[in-house]
Amino acid sequence: MLKININYLTLNIMYYALIKRIVNYFRINKNSIIILKCDNLGNVPELPNIKYSIRSMNINSQSDIDYWLEIMRVSFNRSNISKKDFYDNVIQHPYYSVIETFFLVDGVKPIAIVSAAYFKKNNKIGVTHYLGISQEYKGQKLGKYMILYALHYLRKNGFNQCEAESYLKYKESLGIHFNFGFKPKTKFENWNTFDNSNLISKILTKSELLKFYKNFYKNK
Repeated sequence: MLKININYLTLNIMYYALIKRIVNYFRINKNSIIILKCDNLGNVPELPNIKYSIRSMNINSQSDIDYWLEIMRVSFNRSNISKKDFYDNVIQHPYYSVIETFFLVDGVKPIAIVSAAYFKKNNKIGVTHYLGISQEYKGQKLGKYMILYALHYLRKNGFNQCEAESYLKYKESLGIHFNFGFKPKTKFENWNTFDNSNLISKILTKSELLKFYKNFYKNK
């Protein structure tokens, strides 16, 4: 009887473990990459006038790197973002060549960040990269301004097309890009960041992105 009960318990544990794996497999993976594209940067809106100013980040300045880390930790709610993350995602990104990183400054204090880049395997397509806003300055539509600034910078530097790679959870950023003429790109090209999520997650994420895009314009 004891042996039967042990076997029954073992089977139940294996069963629930299997169910958990199946549920996790079919759940939308938060790390499934989505891509938005804009085929004509000539159509993006003009930059509005704001009370803050823009300056380029000095990537060799420790104080500027510290500002970058401080803003990114708050923006992504990750206290463990390190100097290595800065080098891996700005200086030595595996898929992007970052042209310029910009600070929005209040006086002399950086309060927001965005980078303008292009794909290493396709230098004709620009990329908006790593938007971050200081907590106390959120709610002022500064994210919209920073993305628009990066798009204008890319256009002035000869780019007519741009893409943005992100995740479904950043819906505010997706909406900003939609307002600037971006739309979902459903096919990954060889220059895009490799998405290592499972096939079902990719399919479900793509479906949710298209649904969000449709509802975004339906509710405007």
